[in-house]
Amino acid sequence: MKKTTIFSLAVSMIILSISISSAQMRDALPEIRGWINGELRKTEFDTVSGKRGFWLERSYRNTFGVPFHAVWMEGSGDKGWSPPDKTISADDGPIGSGASYRTLSV
Repeated sequence: MKKTTIFSLAVSMIILSISISSAQMRDALPEIRGWINGELRKTEFDTVSGKRGFWLERSYRNTFGVPFHAVWMEGSGDKGWSPPDKTISADDGPIGSGASYRTLSV
């Protein structure tokens, strides 16, 4: 009986942690009412030395079809990459696709 109770508690905690992490992902890049919301994609920063966080991506389109691609990174990330110290606001120049880029810290 004692083993069954402990096992049931462990399974409940695992299910709860999975549902909490899924809720956190949805909160980071939520669906926007009135927009076309793409699939939420998650990439784990999983290295030999352990998990270093995750990367979330979702593409949105407004009612006119104008795209907006959002990226959310959380954790220490890869050792060889880090976001810039200053905010970037630029476009991809005359030979690009006309996209504009902006970074910000949250």
